[in-house]
Amino acid sequence: MAYKLRHRQRLLRVAVSVVFIILIVQNYLLVSRIEVQGQMIEELNRTIDHLTQIATGDTVRSFTALTEDSALVIVDPKIKDQKMLLLVFATWCKACKGNMHQWNLLADSLIGYVNLVGLTSDSLFRIHQYKTEAQMRFETYSVAHDFNIMKRHKLLSFPKTILVDTTGIVLNVWTGTLSDPMRSHIQRVVLGMK
Repeated sequence: MAYKLRHRQRLLRVAVSVVFIILIVQNYLLVSRIEVQGQMIEELNRTIDHLTQIATGDTVRSFTALTEDSALVIVDPKIKDQKMLLLVFATWCKACKGNMHQWNLLADSLIGYVNLVGLTSDSLFRIHQYKTEAQMRFETYSVAHDFNIMKRHKLLSFPKTILVDTTGIVLNVWTGTLSDPMRSHIQRVVLGMK
């Protein structure tokens, strides 16, 4: 009887050990599957971002915009033999308003080195109000007449600072509010000092 009891206890310990090992293996497989799925989700997010957000290497094609005095202008990086710095904003965007000081400093320091233009889908009326309110010191164009321009160039989040070469290729994209070091970095990149 004691022998049978010890034998059952051993079998029970072995069974518990086997169950424990099975649970560890299942847990490992689940964690591995979750990691693979996480990697797949990250890759999908990168693909979506590439499709929906302007990125280095994208092309900015010419488009029409309205100047602050209601004149129709063609915005085309190929027209001037100069890089273009697009400052993309919306008048309702608080982060954009926070960027105005840095953008003004960029505009002041890069005169003659780059064609610096503000770009928004807001109306000219709203731009005039905002320009005084935000103390903007750079030329601004509106594409309110054709919001598809913003979609076509993947300019649907704000603020963005975009450096485009003379052939229309996007060289750099800075998203969000700029700090002093970031503004200095942009100045060095535009001036070719990296």
